Formats: sequence, structure tokens, C-alpha cells
Amino acid sequence: MPSKKYWKKITLGFLDSLKKASGTRIKLFGYSFVILPDVFSPSCSSDTEWFAKKLIPYVKNLSFLEIGTGTGIIAALAALNGSSPVVATDINPNAIENAKLNRQLLKLDFSIREGNVFDPINENEFFDAIFWNHPFNYSEERSLQEDPLGSSVFDYRYEALEEFLHKGKKHLKKNGKIFLGSSNIARIQLIKQIAKKEGYSFTLLKKSEVPAYKTRKVKMDVRLYALEVKNRLKIS
Repeated sequence: MPSKKYWKKITLGFLDSLKKASGTRIKLFGYSFVILPDVFSPSCSSDTEWFAKKLIPYVKNLSFLEIGTGTGIIAALAALNGSSPVVATDINPNAIENAKLNRQLLKLDFSIREGNVFDPINENEFFDAIFWNHPFNYSEERSLQEDPLGSSVFDYRYEALEEFLHKGKKHLKKNGKIFLGSSNIARIQLIKQIAKKEGYSFTLLKKSEVPAYKTRKVKMDVRLYALEVKNRLKIS
């Protein structure tokens, strides 16, 4: 199994490719999407398309919140498949602009908000499904997140992930679920420990091997997990 140092090196290369990526268009599931510079780009990575394909059947026709929406592709596809209401957030202002552009091009009507994790979400907003394709790489260097693209692939000591799992359960409807996009690049055992501490069950729904990024023949596995609160009476 490749070491975490190996994956850090691969991810730094991927981050460099993201920073060099120019604006482009891609077509997914019969729809055309615009990708702006300085946004996590599905033209560089395979995981956005994979997560969209695996996630949408679970969230269609449900109220849906996506954290870290990036280009807005997954939120838009959820809306196109009957999810309502749909809310999408991102900490990257370039991503917010990109998601709004794709919403406009597809003539959709859903909320896109700038902010970190659940900061843009009101206390009285609750959802059937909450999704985050979280930054896989556990980092000991906060400097790796100094720019918005860095924060899309690195998470300092999983602080953002801990916040996501702690606050997420407060925004779930009864019988609602959190869907977490992850990978073998991530520290899965640590994620399971955090989930257990926060009172979630943790179920692997889907798993496949895909290219780590499209310009190299490096493979990673991507995973979709479902998390459910075991005892809602203990939520605080």
C-alpha cells in the first residue's frame, strides 16, 4: 500500500495541475458545464464524475445540501434529478462564481452560498441528505491550505472534517443521512473514529478504482460512505 508521503507527493502534483488549469467546458451525463480557473476541476480529476454517478440515485427527490460544491456540478445534477430544495456552499469565491454560472446556464433555481462548511447554513435549515467530497489529505502543514485550491485537497489535522461531522447532524432531518466522499488517500480509520465519537454509524456504499488525476497513470480508490446518527436524543 502506498505511503501517506507518496500520496502527498501525488497530491501536490495534482494541486499544481489544478493551478495551471485554464477555463474550459466539459460534458457530463448529457449536460454541458463551464469550469473557471482557480476552481477544483473535473477536467483534471475523475472523482467528481464518479461521485455524481454514485450519489445521485441516493439523493434524487430529497432535500439536498452540498458542502464544497466547487463547479456546482453535483448540486446541479441533484436539482436536475428532482432534489429540492438544493443548497450548495463553498469557501472559495471563485467556486461560488463558477457554480452560479453553471446554475444560470442550466436554467436552475437553487441556493449557492459562500462560506466555510456550515457557516452559511441557518440554524433552522434541515436536509434529507448532506454531501461532502472532503479534502482527502490529512495535513500537518496549515500552509498547504493558504489558497482556496489548497483547501480543496488538504485538511489540516482534519479540522474541517471534524467540524463537518459535528455540525452536520444538527442539520439533518429525521432519518436524514450524511454522504461522505472519500478515498484510500484519506486516513479512513481516523475518519471512522471521528464518526464514532460524533455518534454516527458508518457504512460503505460504493467503492471503485479511478485515475488519481487525468494526466498520470496513478490509480486511487474512491469511496462513498453513508453516515446516520444512532441516537438523535444525544445531539447537542
